[in-house]
Amino acid sequence: MGEILFMVIIAIAAIIMFIMTYDFPVSIIDKSGGAALFPRIIIILLLFFMLIRLIAILRTKKEERKPFAFTEMFKGSRLVYLLLTIAYIAVLTQLGFIISSLLYLFILINYFYYLQNGRLPAVKTEMIIVISIVAGVLILNYFFGNVLNILLPKGILK
Repeated sequence: MGEILFMVIIAIAAIIMFIMTYDFPVSIIDKSGGAALFPRIIIILLLFFMLIRLIAILRTKKEERKPFAFTEMFKGSRLVYLLLTIAYIAVLTQLGFIISSLLYLFILINYFYYLQNGRLPAVKTEMIIVISIVAGVLILNYFFGNVLNILLPKGILK
């Protein structure tokens, strides 16, 4: 029952966010859906997959259901992920998209690598991680800035 209640809360938040996308500014000549298109797609996918999960929960026999412990989301690696994500969001406008994303991904990937392997990555692996992160962030910055014309925070790189 706890998981269903949690999904209802998330669904209500998603519906509120979907409604908020109608306040996004759209140019008269823009026929692509504007800045609201991508968030709407993500919200619809979220609600769709939540519906699938709800059906799966309801089809499972009561005695076979695993207990849903809300506090488990705030322990161990999940807590580190949550805190890093909150910190990323908090510094995004001050540091800018590029710097904050590079730091966030570098710390997060190395942390999860350490959890999985019990050690930090070797120099060669670290170089592959760094090159991949830098390339990914720069591609995303170019894509959002030049293809979708969505301004990302520049931060200290102004």
